Amino acid sequence: MKNLLLIISLLLIVNLMFANIEISSGNDFPKENKQLKKDKKFSDKKGKFRIQFPGEPKKEKKVVETAIGDLDMFTFTCVDGNDVYMVAFTEFGEKINELNTKDLVQKAKGGFISSINLEIIEEKEFKINDNYGVRVEAKNDKYYTVLKLFLANNILYQLVIIVAGDHIDNKSANNFLDSFELLKKK
Repeated sequence: MKNLLLIISLLLIVNLMFANIEISSGNDFPKENKQLKKDKKFSDKKGKFRIQFPGEPKKEKKVVETAIGDLDMFTFTCVDGNDVYMVAFTEFGEKINELNTKDLVQKAKGGFISSINLEIIEEKEFKINDNYGVRVEAKNDKYYTVLKLFLANNILYQLVIIVAGDHIDNKSANNFLDSFELLKKK
């Protein structure tokens, strides 16, 4: 499990740094964790979001060096059998004014796709509260991935599901992606 979580964390760093980091995709997925509970709502005040994970997510914070300075990246990861669910966010603050929103989202997508040699199956642009985003389904010979990226309120959000095999068709995956909500500003 630690190897897969490390790969995912590195992939997110790649997205933010737009660096060329070679990552091995040969690690096995973790064994089933029978301690997970039924789907549960999770919210994070700092990230200003709510989502339904298939269990309790593990939270991590990393400082990431980027072209526009050091940024804090927060990840929330939950493993359910052979499926890995993750939400990551990075606050850009006023530094976001230096970047093109669509370009940032597309570069993050490209970094993720190329770092584990995924082939894009389907890609759709979308809006969430008038904020640009992209949803991608992709696969390689080991993994099938759904990735949703968007920028809202100067925060880059990344929702990721990675499963071993060639498709995603379980209820928790749909619940996860469709349950994401931005919390209202107070």
